[in-house]
Amino acid sequence: AEPHATVVQRPMAGVLAATTGVVLWGCLVPLAKAAEDVNPIVLGFHRLWMGAIAVLLVFYATGGRLSRQTLRTSFWGGVLFGLDIIFFFSAIKLTTVANATIVGALQPALLLYVGARWFGEQVNTALIGLTVVAISGAGIVAIGSASGGSDDWSLLGDVCALLALASWTGYFIASKRARDSLSSLEYLAAFLVVATIVVAPFALVAPGPFDPGAEGWLIVFVVAVLSG
Repeated sequence: AEPHATVVQRPMAGVLAATTGVVLWGCLVPLAKAAEDVNPIVLGFHRLWMGAIAVLLVFYATGGRLSRQTLRTSFWGGVLFGLDIIFFFSAIKLTTVANATIVGALQPALLLYVGARWFGEQVNTALIGLTVVAISGAGIVAIGSASGGSDDWSLLGDVCALLALASWTGYFIASKRARDSLSSLEYLAAFLVVATIVVAPFALVAPGPFDPGAEGWLIVFVVAVLSG
């Protein structure tokens, strides 16, 4: 029998990849907020299908092919990512940019237990301390927005941000499991297809125009390039 392949751990590469993703994801927030005339779910849907097509083109050009098994393995990741798109883009429109994004700082707290229990990851004192700092900062920003009389603050928007946080956390868990058997590009292509299908009916019945217009299409394109 052939020996098992050695899994190479590259923590710094993982940290850099995650940091790049967070920075790019953060860049889309003010852009999405600027598209005032576009329904947030419609904006999220157009960003999804553009990203899905781009990734599929790369995936197929490099010899990859989607299978039923791949789609099944990626199903829950796609569903949860689609829900995150719906709630997160809604939060951006309904509440302050600070609240919509800073609530995401609560994610480490949700993942601490899951990472340790399901994936055997180490939870040390430093990680717990940083998590407490993140939660405290998120609470201060949220309370400040609510009590400061900001016209952009909305309780419904903050609820959407919390639901986006829950969906995003679930997506991380589903992705961790799916990546045990799928390559990153294969998984990315599959879950974006699933997420696009999930969001499509909500975008079709959402109030407002389905066509975002010339300026809206430009914003959608830039958002898709940055975060897709």
